[in-house]
Formats: sequence, structure tokens, C-alpha cells
Amino acid sequence: MKVDKEFLRKILVTMESETDYVVNSHTLMKKLNIKGKDLERKFMGHILLLADEGLIESFSTKYPFGFVYCVGGEYSILDVGYRLTAKGYDRIDN
Repeated sequence: MKVDKEFLRKILVTMESETDYVVNSHTLMKKLNIKGKDLERKFMGHILLLADEGLIESFSTKYPFGFVYCVGGEYSILDVGYRLTAKGYDRIDN
């Protein structure tokens, strides 16, 4: 997967625009117009990159970021809460 820096920024800005400090994964996907397996996989990869950098956190401890991987490459995206970290807010400002 090639990193799409504009997509990373779009995720962060969309999260910042929420009225609450928590945004659910399915709500975020809807706002980003994520439809179809290719965009879902791109979303998953980029969410994990943001997490690697400590820019976002997940409220799910059992299934981090709501991603459940199954046998044969199948997966599910559960509706879990995400939040921007202080580092995430700083990144948006830069």
C-alpha cells in the first residue's frame, strides 16, 4: 500500500470536526465516503499508520480500532470509538 498523505490529513480533519471527542469508526467511514473493499482496506491501513504515530487512539482493547482479521484474508470492521490524541491535534495545526 502506498501512503496517501492527503487521506491521512482528511481522516484527522474529519475527526477534529466532530462535536464530541469520540467518533465511531462507522460514522467516520461514512463521512469519508468509504465504500467497497478497496477503500475499506485503504482506510484500515491508514488508521493503523495514524495509530503508529500516536495521533489517534481506539477505545476497544479486545479489537484495536475495531479490525477483526479472519482466516483467508476476510475481515470485519466493528463500530468502535476513536479519539484524536494531543499529538493528533498538533499534527493538524502543522
